[in-house]
Amino acid sequence: MTTVEEVIGQIHPSWVPLFEEIGLPLLEQTLHAVQQERDKYEPDLLIFPPPDSIWRLFRTLPLPDIRVIVIGQDPYIHQHEAMGFSFSISPHCKKTPPSLTNIFKELADDYNISRTNTDLTDWVQQGVFLINQTLTVRQFKSNSHATYWKPWMTAFWKIFWQTLHRKNQSVVVWCWGKQAEKALTHLSSPHPHFIHKSPHPSPLSAYRGFFGSKPFSLTNEFLQKKGQEPIHWGE
Repeated sequence: MTTVEEVIGQIHPSWVPLFEEIGLPLLEQTLHAVQQERDKYEPDLLIFPPPDSIWRLFRTLPLPDIRVIVIGQDPYIHQHEAMGFSFSISPHCKKTPPSLTNIFKELADDYNISRTNTDLTDWVQQGVFLINQTLTVRQFKSNSHATYWKPWMTAFWKIFWQTLHRKNQSVVVWCWGKQAEKALTHLSSPHPHFIHKSPHPSPLSAYRGFFGSKPFSLTNEFLQKKGQEPIHWGE
C-alpha cells in the first residue's frame, strides 16, 4: 500500500500545506480503500492509473502555476490509457477516446488548430490543471471508485478555493457537465475566476452545447486581459 508519507514525497512542495490542511488521516483512509480494491481484484482486474501516476498531476504542476482548471469524472478504464491527467492518454494508444476526439474537434473549430497528440502534458506544463473528481478506477468499470474518493475530493475543493482566495490567485475553470460543477460547491461569491460551463464533451452530450462553446479562445482572452501569456493548445 502507498503510504501518506510516500504521497507527500511524490507531490510538489507547494501542495504539501494544502494536503495537510485537508487532513492526512482522510488521505490515509482513501489510500486504504483503494488498496483494498487492488487486493480484491488484481491481477484479474487492474486499478488505473498505475500507483506511480495517481499523483502525477500534483508532481508536475505547482499550485501557484495553475491558470486553467479542467475537471473530468474519473480515469480511463482501459489498460495503458490513464496517465494521471484528466482526458489525456498516452500517445502510444491506438484509439483516441470519444470525449478527447470531441475536445480536439472543438479546438479545431474554435482555434483552427488540428491537434493529434493525445498526451496533454504540454498543457499541464503551461498551467492547465487536468484534474479528475476521482483519481483511480477499476478496469472496465467507470465511476467504480467514486465513493472512495468523494470525502477527500470534497475537502480538497473546499481547501483549494480557500487557498486561491488567500493567495489572490484567479483562474479559468472549465465545468463540463454536472460532475464537474460539484467542484464549485464551496466556491464563494463574488470571486475573481472565469467559470466556463458547458455540457460534457462525451458523444452523449457534446451536441447539446459543448460544440461551439469556445473554451480555448475565451480562456486565452481572459488570460491576456490579465497580462498573461496565452495557452498554446496545439502540438
